Amino acid sequence: EVVKASHSELVAWLVLNVWPSHLGLPLLVATILLARNIRRHATFINMIVTWMIVGFSSSLLLYAGFQTGPEPPKSLCLLQASLLYAQPGMTSLSAFALVFQVFYVVHATFREKDPHHHQTLRKWILLVLPYLALVVFASLTAYVGATNTEMVSRQRRFFYCSVKSTSLTSSITTFSALVLFVTMILELWIVQLTYRHWRILRSNELNENIGLDLNLLIRIVAFSTWCIMGMSLSLLSLKAPESPVPDLALATMGSAVVLVFGTQRDVLHAWKFCRRRNSSGMSSSPSIHATTSTTKLNLTESRTSMTHVHNSSPSRWNVRLPLMWRSMERTRQESPIRGFKISNPVLREDMSVMAAPRTSKDSVV
Repeated sequence: EVVKASHSELVAWLVLNVWPSHLGLPLLVATILLARNIRRHATFINMIVTWMIVGFSSSLLLYAGFQTGPEPPKSLCLLQASLLYAQPGMTSLSAFALVFQVFYVVHATFREKDPHHHQTLRKWILLVLPYLALVVFASLTAYVGATNTEMVSRQRRFFYCSVKSTSLTSSITTFSALVLFVTMILELWIVQLTYRHWRILRSNELNENIGLDLNLLIRIVAFSTWCIMGMSLSLLSLKAPESPVPDLALATMGSAVVLVFGTQRDVLHAWKFCRRRNSSGMSSSPSIHATTSTTKLNLTESRTSMTHVHNSSPSRWNVRLPLMWRSMERTRQESPIRGFKISNPVLREDMSVMAAPRTSKDSVV
């Protein structure tokens, strides 16, 4: 039952856990929180936090200097085992919460239901569930390990400490597999709804009040599929296979979050804008600073018009645009399908909905 892995595989496992949890994911969260033109739903931030917890928990032995060499102290080993054994339940529920939020909004879009019904209660339930699973499974693992200290070791799993208990791993496996199955059902439901209404989605262009962000849906489904595959392999690792592949596959989940969601257009725009501001602040002359400051002031005072200084080129003042600036939205096109129009809820990048006032033009014929 001992995992057989090389030193290079250990280094790869540590890198895959450390860089997203210590650099990539915190940078993504900071960008979302600091950039005023980026909005994300709380379940999305929560999902990122859960994978940061996984990365920090996987690094405990590295922090203490017991990643290799003699067996670590039982207390430290049990602490890491408790946190990592709670990881499948916590991360599977955070992925479920994210997918469920998307499903709820998409379903409301086509059913013309009130998307704000029990919104606060639903949000808090989705936020608390992953940490409830963390507390329950971590406490259960700590109890089993404390009463049977001979079952706690680093040698069996090679990468991290574990507790040898068939009943414990079976309960974690069953719970996480059930959550992943429900998540997969919701994903298929989202795909089915989107496919059925594809012509409607194509004819209702996304703007401030209508439409559906298909790019967001594709990213959510892609990440969730990746997560389900990785979590499925991680469930096998709890059964103590000899192959290190399940643990290495699970370690890629943090990188998947950064790759899938860190490359969204508004996030990349914020990073590009900050870089341009920094380079402009170091190289621009005082006259250019005065010109761009005037343009920025005009943008702040009026969102619908922009007063340009005659001697400033677009390449000069564009780098000074505040983060609240956004390009003109595309004008809505009339739907060729007169039987249905997306006029009420809208799925945005923050996975929330925005109610649009209905007019006689938007009414269902």
